[in-house]
Amino acid sequence: MSNGSFLSYMIRLSRDQVMQLVTGTTVYHLYGSDMKKFTFSMPGIEDQGVIVGTLDDMDAEVATLEEKLAKARQLKQGMMQELLTGKTRLVESGKLKMESEK
Repeated sequence: MSNGSFLSYMIRLSRDQVMQLVTGTTVYHLYGSDMKKFTFSMPGIEDQGVIVGTLDDMDAEVATLEEKLAKARQLKQGMMQELLTGKTRLVESGKLKMESEK
């Protein structure tokens, strides 16, 4: 017995091994008979559930961090645009001075 999510993670983790079993060049085909050659360690069903839960939590954390990174990049781009247009200027000790503060 196996957890479907666990199998999905194992297949993605073992991409190189799976790609060796694939046929076709533009459209990939993977047959059940080929998947019989796919080998990996199979922990018990309870352990699979724990592993999947941990990996799902990690995926959620990575997604959150990627969102924060995208927002930080947008902020950086906006700040660079203000500096390049002269709307904001750098003054002594690296502080920003807005044009409206003059």
